[in-house]
Amino acid sequence: MALTTDEEVKVRQIITAFTNGKKVSDLSSVTSILGGETMEIIQNGVSKKVTIDQLRIAATPDANGCYPDVPLNRVSIQRYSGQESTVPTMEGNLSIIDKIKATAYPCLIDRSSKVVAKLNGNTMRKTADGTVAVLNDWTMPAMLAIGGIWFKYEYNAATNVKTYKFSTLKVLGYKYIRRRFLNLFGGSIYNDGTKNYLTSRSGVFTTQNTSLVNYQAYALNMGSNFRAIAAQDQEVYRFYFWLIEQNFNSQAIIRGICDVNSTNWSLYSRTGDTDGAGIAGQSSYAQMYKTGEFTLDIVGHKGSGTNTVTMNSVATTVAPYKWLWREGMLAGPYWLYMTGYLILGNKVYKAKDLKNIHLSDVTTANIATYYDYYCDIAADSGFILENFEGSLIPSLVGGTDSKGMADYLYRPTYNETTLYIPAGLGAAYNGSNGGLSLLHSDYGVSTTNPSCGGALASDDPADTISDGTIAA
Repeated sequence: MALTTDEEVKVRQIITAFTNGKKVSDLSSVTSILGGETMEIIQNGVSKKVTIDQLRIAATPDANGCYPDVPLNRVSIQRYSGQESTVPTMEGNLSIIDKIKATAYPCLIDRSSKVVAKLNGNTMRKTADGTVAVLNDWTMPAMLAIGGIWFKYEYNAATNVKTYKFSTLKVLGYKYIRRRFLNLFGGSIYNDGTKNYLTSRSGVFTTQNTSLVNYQAYALNMGSNFRAIAAQDQEVYRFYFWLIEQNFNSQAIIRGICDVNSTNWSLYSRTGDTDGAGIAGQSSYAQMYKTGEFTLDIVGHKGSGTNTVTMNSVATTVAPYKWLWREGMLAGPYWLYMTGYLILGNKVYKAKDLKNIHLSDVTTANIATYYDYYCDIAADSGFILENFEGSLIPSLVGGTDSKGMADYLYRPTYNETTLYIPAGLGAAYNGSNGGLSLLHSDYGVSTTNPSCGGALASDDPADTISDGTIAA
């Protein structure tokens, strides 16, 4: 039935009132959706309200189960080379951030990499069901479950803008970030009389001073799914930090261990305090504290404490911390050597398969067998401006401490044949100056020193989707 002239005038008046005198087509577009909006729709001639989640669920995926790449289905962050601010531009459905955060949780896993118990989000001393958590059993490492999300990277060479898109939905053209487990506590070595095991447990000192090749072997001794933590794992952890904190600079949020210089680090001792195996706490074998000694009482997934330790006969204040339940992994308390990336000559390579990382037998001649070329390094040191497409280790260096976003690369003088492994995070004696993306390549693969450490990781065998699968 056609509207009468009076009815049509009334409709136009209502529309004008709702749009402040503008036509709908003249209204500005929404750039970000907070997730709590309620909208009005007309269904069978009747006005009804609908939420963002109802619209998302009602959207019909295609025959392959893929959702369209629209703002409703993803959240995105942007950054560009030389950006002064550490705050990213956030666009899309911001409520997805909470859904992504919910995919991460602390847990205990067995040597088959299966979850034995989920830990309480407020106090890791208990399991999710309220029973006492056993955190010092080397056969059940305490780990962070993370991943199981979809991701797409876009780069605009003309504007040098990087866009990172994320979703918990299978969005068309996105890559899958496989579920994995990362250590909650710094890696300690357990020996059962026959083998050494790299594990993640509380109440013991973090073991230092072993080679990266040994760390990898010790991790594999835990079981077929275990390995040493890789740079790709750290990238995923960094993504979660960016999204949850909406900040690129981890040190703007958590400062890490402070006031611990190299002299105090080398002299630090916990005389009479042992790691459970009769070894007194010394800098060559331990970080500034036993794993969990200061951080287990921090409520929630992040926070720091103020503690006094004696170094060189002087009382010194340190600030151990945790974020996303992991202890001291944003910067410090020690260099974390990571597999998965290699620097050979002036080129960076990325492991093809995390389950098959080769360290000791890689040469210039056979590196392509195990690794893909990633990018060049233009200089030996300097603050990084991230203007290489998609790189964790960008090609251009020479920025400033503010523009470089605390992403710093250092390695010794150029050497064509020596194989280097990037180390991530900050040093034990300089943790407050590090950042989540800080890199260091001072040592070859066969050596490390007291300020270097290794950490355990594992793939989730229950995840049947391969890492990097593209939704098509």
